[in-house]
Amino acid sequence: MSRHLLALLALLLLSLALAALALGRAPELVVRQEFADAPAPPLAEGRRLSQTIVAAADDLAFIELLLGTYMTTPDGQLNVTLRLLGAPDGTAVTLAEWVLPGGRIEDNEWRRFHLPWPRDVPAGSVLEMELYRDEPGGRPVTVWTGTGDPYPPGELTVREADGTVTAGGSDMAFRAGYRRSRMEAARARLQSTGLPVPVAGSLLVGLFALPMAFIYTYRLVLAER
Repeated sequence: MSRHLLALLALLLLSLALAALALGRAPELVVRQEFADAPAPPLAEGRRLSQTIVAAADDLAFIELLLGTYMTTPDGQLNVTLRLLGAPDGTAVTLAEWVLPGGRIEDNEWRRFHLPWPRDVPAGSVLEMELYRDEPGGRPVTVWTGTGDPYPPGELTVREADGTVTAGGSDMAFRAGYRRSRMEAARARLQSTGLPVPVAGSLLVGLFALPMAFIYTYRLVLAER
């Protein structure tokens, strides 16, 4: 095999590697409901807030919530529980629990809750994110919501200490992140161009290959002079 053919093959392989790196550099898929125009009722006097979320993909990695503190520093602690609803035996399975000291919560702050990895949460699963405090009062915390049902697949529920339940009409402001393979991330980026995946992939490889081929050819011309 000639030296020039080996060089062209090396350029092609390098172009493929660069294209794969560019396509797969951020493998997470994030589904958002960021509309937030009203705070939920404060977490005080035994009140609990819960939001159902339908998993948009396999392998849930984290959920972020937009928290509010009424321009104060909350006391006590915020308890957050994530459950998988609709298990085969009809029960809810606790996937993760977090405890966040009130002194670490900033007003109007997005707070990320990472899941222990890995977790088996298939796409289409119904999840419940519940927030509560053990303290009966004090300086509470809450979560921002979007009114008018901005997230139709899920629902915000307010449970009072006396068992009264209010549901519907709003949804928590949240972001759900899902872990994807680099191959899935690459395919999603190519599909976002609106072109067939093979065509978009070939154009991307060419974007890296053409400049390198030009530089290689130019150096050959200079060497022959």
